[in-house]
Amino acid sequence: MSRIVMAVTTQCTRCPMYAAQLDRVGVEYEIVDIQVDEAMRALVCDTLGYAEAPVFLHLEYSDGDVLAHTAAYDKRLLQQWHSEAFSAA
Repeated sequence: MSRIVMAVTTQCTRCPMYAAQLDRVGVEYEIVDIQVDEAMRALVCDTLGYAEAPVFLHLEYSDGDVLAHTAAYDKRLLQQWHSEAFSAA
């Protein structure tokens, strides 16, 4: 089982727009503010090397292993991740 996380910051102007688009297409996701969650900030910035939000992560639900990640809003890719997350449930 997996989950989708959108890593955001409060200053991100695109994050609310992308969240609204995901809501419209029915993709379930979690929002994590990387300014508050130090572990997620370390993963997104230090480990994966991203410098801007949002970052979309496809994570293994049980242990948090990164299955895939992207900084691009790609509706088809995110819908695919969503299908994979719920087909394995």
